[in-house]
Amino acid sequence: MKEESKRWHLLPPEDYNKVFDVLSHKYPKFFIKGKVFIFKKGFHKDIFNDGRSNLSRTVIRKFLTLYSRQSKYRKIHIENTLRYDLKGNEAGVFTKEDVEFIYKNTAIKKKQSMPKKSKGQERALLSILKKQE
Repeated sequence: MKEESKRWHLLPPEDYNKVFDVLSHKYPKFFIKGKVFIFKKGFHKDIFNDGRSNLSRTVIRKFLTLYSRQSKYRKIHIENTLRYDLKGNEAGVFTKEDVEFIYKNTAIKKKQSMPKKSKGQERALLSILKKQE
């Protein structure tokens, strides 16, 4: 629950749903309830440049961040999975390099989010380990 509440600092659920509805109306072949597609690279720029949306860039970025953090979205990040553009057309594939990039970034974020130990804690941990030897 704590993780979920952190997520919604970007957009509350009701705002997320409103943005989804607006985008699904404008881009019905990509934003489909219950279906998730991998964005093509530069997807957000296409929405910004399209000019068909009255949503701010900030709201769009926040929405896309939340959309891409869904477990459904993350699960389909497999090598050679198709990427799609706003019109629902194929726009490339998810490459091995993309997979490696995601795993690397995930590991870095996990490491950064780990609580830092004070020097006192480190010394205590070292002394315990030495005693066990």
